[in-house]
Amino acid sequence: MADKQEPGRPLIPELIDIKTAAGMLAVGERYVRNIVFLRQIEIIKIGHHVRFDREVVRKWIEDLRRPPNDKDNA
Repeated sequence: MADKQEPGRPLIPELIDIKTAAGMLAVGERYVRNIVFLRQIEIIKIGHHVRFDREVVRKWIEDLRRPPNDKDNA
């Protein structure tokens, strides 16, 4: 659900929790907690709650993408 953006004000990011981030990554919550601990992904702390910007998680996934091996050049 996107809010309408007021002119001159940045959009508020869509925040997700660890469970949702784990679902996006198709991994367990423990893995997500580990990459947070290792500071491999950007987080937002609200009190003691860890949240992620959904777009940051999508970009993080894209940054991990590797091209396939070109067997003809190997």
